[in-house]
Amino acid sequence: MSEDKRRYERLPVELEVEVSAGSEHNFYTGFTQNISEGGLFIATSHLHPLGTPLEFSFTLDDHPEPISARGLVRWVREPEAQSPMPTGMGVEFESLTPTILQRVQAYIARRRETIFYDDD
Repeated sequence: MSEDKRRYERLPVELEVEVSAGSEHNFYTGFTQNISEGGLFIATSHLHPLGTPLEFSFTLDDHPEPISARGLVRWVREPEAQSPMPTGMGVEFESLTPTILQRVQAYIARRRETIFYDDD
């Protein structure tokens, strides 16, 4: 997917994500590479086909309560021997509550300010 097709600007961030796909026996942990108000990239070797519904949770470092969300796999990055890019999946958020969406948006805004206006 090219940059100009993205609806939301992505924020580079690493967060632990607990993922469940279909059953409690298909549970694993991955890490985000980036997040936006539309979804996130989960770096993992546990890849799922396009369109697979996932349930996942993650914690934003400014709020201790985990965010539980649902999403759909929209793209997959397969492992490549010569690529420095991590294997994983782009997951689009599905029906976030207004409160959860506001938490994600506020987190992204605060982190973006820190990146661009760091006094150090």
